[in-house]
Amino acid sequence: MKDALGKTLYGLLFSALLPALLAAWAHALAPAVRLRAPASGLAGAVVAAAGIGLVLAGWAALWRHAAGCP
Repeated sequence: MKDALGKTLYGLLFSALLPALLAAWAHALAPAVRLRAPASGLAGAVVAAAGIGLVLAGWAALWRHAAGCP
């Protein structure tokens, strides 16, 4: 029971608390950081494709080197 509670709290930390803290941090920094969105749809697609590629590479590395997800 204690092990399941620990795993649940660990999962909540990274799926709920951490994103909420990052969103609050971004909101607080919004007045100080001025970043414009790319005007080109192609640039956005390239950045999105690169991000998806990094996520997939990370998943593959987890499965190959760490025998799956924790």
